[in-house]
Amino acid sequence: VNSKPHMITLDYTIQVPQAALQKLPEVSKFRLSYYPHRLESFSQLLMDAFGGKMEHRVYGDFKTYVPGQNQAPCYFIHICKRSA
Repeated sequence: VNSKPHMITLDYTIQVPQAALQKLPEVSKFRLSYYPHRLESFSQLLMDAFGGKMEHRVYGDFKTYVPGQNQAPCYFIHICKRSA
């Protein structure tokens, strides 16, 4: 809005077929929040926050992101795990 980034929050509901057979909930709900960012600078910010001691995986549109891939993702998901 007005050339400024804004937080976007989306709520998802997934219906799991035959979940009752496995004693799982039939409906799974989750929320994802998005904030426009530059991938490299945000990745560096995460690395600094963890003192360089982390495993960092990036997904684009729920798929493993490969830098330089043909189609740019609409959104990124960062998975960070503190390492020793």
